[in-house]
Amino acid sequence: MIPHIPKQRQFKTKAGKSFNDLVAYIEADNQPGQERQQERSSLFDDILNYTTDTVDKNSDIEKCIAMQTSGINGLATASIEMNALAKKNTRCQDPAYHIILSWPEHEKPDFDAIFDAAQHALKALSLIEHQYVLAIHGNTDNIHCHICVNRVHPVTFKAQHLEWATRTLHRAARESEIKHGWSHDNGLYVVEIDAHGQKQVVRRIGLSDALDAASQRVHPELGSEEILPVWHDPGSLESWLKTKVARAVKTSPG
Repeated sequence: MIPHIPKQRQFKTKAGKSFNDLVAYIEADNQPGQERQQERSSLFDDILNYTTDTVDKNSDIEKCIAMQTSGINGLATASIEMNALAKKNTRCQDPAYHIILSWPEHEKPDFDAIFDAAQHALKALSLIEHQYVLAIHGNTDNIHCHICVNRVHPVTFKAQHLEWATRTLHRAARESEIKHGWSHDNGLYVVEIDAHGQKQVVRRIGLSDALDAASQRVHPELGSEEILPVWHDPGSLESWLKTKVARAVKTSPG
């Protein structure tokens, strides 16, 4: 099982208009107050519309084959309820968080097992008490589950920080693989068998190799041009290039 964290703010056109609209909502920090409030009221609309569509509009293949929700009254009111809660925290500019869990072609886990793995991932991120929608898609060779979760807590209204999300998700993925008897993918964490025949999750040695492999990872629903940062948190490399590297270049002699 491979966890993907799509670039929350930079979806390609091929990923669908829904994602582009979500980007516009999230990145409109320089809009006047009233317009900003209108955009914040729609933060979850498009990502939920995309992940819960029953049919792939490009291929007419059945897409969303199972759903599960938590913290909301139902799918019909999901975006309204999640948007309303998100507005309780005016400092959190990106409350709509998106994760994809993918399985290899040879594995077709049942819905209950997929939902259990998704819930385990949310527990690892300390988001299990938050509002979320899980949508299992079967329109690609790899069955996968979209997770749309509200980073704003429904009681405290505090936003959950996710600085180490990718590392956490890779460990959680290995743990779910062990629990359900799935094959083991490689990532920041791998599964090893000790002298007593017991499986354990350990950090992977040779992170640079993992980063090289990650540069080739693409999720089929996001289009062939969308490179997903599988082994590190989204935006971290870009942020580093724009800050430390950019400043170093500007200040260097000649």
